Formats: sequence, C-alpha cells, structure tokens
Amino acid sequence: MNARSILMLQPTEQQQHATLPYETSAAAIFIAARIHDLAFRKSQAGIAAEAGFPNANMMTFLKNGRNKIPLDRVPSLAKALEIDPAYLMRLALD
Repeated sequence: MNARSILMLQPTEQQQHATLPYETSAAAIFIAARIHDLAFRKSQAGIAAEAGFPNANMMTFLKNGRNKIPLDRVPSLAKALEIDPAYLMRLALD
C-alpha cells in the first residue's frame, strides 16, 4: 500500500463528525459525567437495562454523542441515572 492509499483510508474531519454528531451536546457531556459518578454502584449495562434499552451499547452511544436521547426513554433513563426527569428532558430537547 502506498502513502496515497493510506490517506484515502483515513476518515476526513467531516466524516468523523458525522459519526458523532452530538459529541459536544450538553446531554452527551452530562450523561458521560453522570455515568462516571455512578460507576462505583452501577455498570453501564445496568443503567441501560434499568432505562429499558435492549442493548447496553446505547449508553456508550449516548455518552459519546453518537445518538440523541430518545424522548420516550427520558423518564426511565432519568430514574436510572438518579436525576430529575425534567432536567434530562430539557437536555434531550436541546
């Protein structure tokens, strides 16, 4: 493989942002911090299950900004994260 081929395989800055479109959102930053705060008591898989997500990877997607918070999951996610549902709803709508 030559240098040009290698450069073509690397994602552009625009492509990187497309895969994590919400990484700088207040919701993603808050969720990441809250998961970190609860890590001594709850696993990400436990939080995901408590919030009703069938796949534990959803918590990673939310905290990394790959996905927005599904509005129908706000109440259960707020309970799992031990936070005010109204505050999480405001973050989700932002």
